[in-house]
Amino acid sequence: MALLQIKNLKKAFNQKVVLNDVNLDVNQGDVIAIIGPSGSGKTTFLKSINLLETPDSGELDFNAHQFQFNKISQADRLAIRRKIAMVFQNYALFKNKTALENITEGLIYGRHIDKQQAEQRALAELKLVNLTDKRDFYPSQLSGGQQQRIGIARATALDPEIILFDEPTSALDPELVGTVIEDIDRLAKNGQTMIVVTHLMSFARSVANKVLFFENGNILAAGSPEEILDHPENERIQKFLSAISKDS
Repeated sequence: MALLQIKNLKKAFNQKVVLNDVNLDVNQGDVIAIIGPSGSGKTTFLKSINLLETPDSGELDFNAHQFQFNKISQADRLAIRRKIAMVFQNYALFKNKTALENITEGLIYGRHIDKQQAEQRALAELKLVNLTDKRDFYPSQLSGGQQQRIGIARATALDPEIILFDEPTSALDPELVGTVIEDIDRLAKNGQTMIVVTHLMSFARSVANKVLFFENGNILAAGSPEEILDHPENERIQKFLSAISKDS
């Protein structure tokens, strides 16, 4: 049985359809890369999974529990978010809190863990992303790459079953991308289930075991990195990859 199933997800903004009948199965340990042109619904899809956006209709099956998107309670919404963490493109750190406090915030107020335990867990996560020495730094004192790695540490500290990444490297200087990719690769090797929206085909090829191509609010094609990136049969995907190759 899949860890997560999305069934017939639909979402519109002001009558403009953004996601149109999207279906997806996510198994334990999957690393799914989502690629596709801007405006194809990738970010909205991620936000719909952990209910930062509420779909108009469809079903979410998670851990053998079924939820109708348009009937979901606030309690269920919070329960899902505790198990499905998100790492944002723009980092989304609290500017008035230190690196350590950004990680402990969710542990103390979301998980009701006492401050000392929360700090111990946060320090362990900072060590994994090699930022222990930045524990007392504020976001404005950190590079973009460091802020994103704090965001990753914040997500993993919650012991989520799934982590969603929305273009985790797109706001970074090229020389900072590698450290973030290394952290995501480490999580993948440890069996963390992840869904990653990315514009980096090299990442999708080397880390993901599945690739989805989004177009016009739906999944145009899904398969292994070899099937989608190396030997795409769909002409639209061929054209997209060719354009990406020319731009890089």
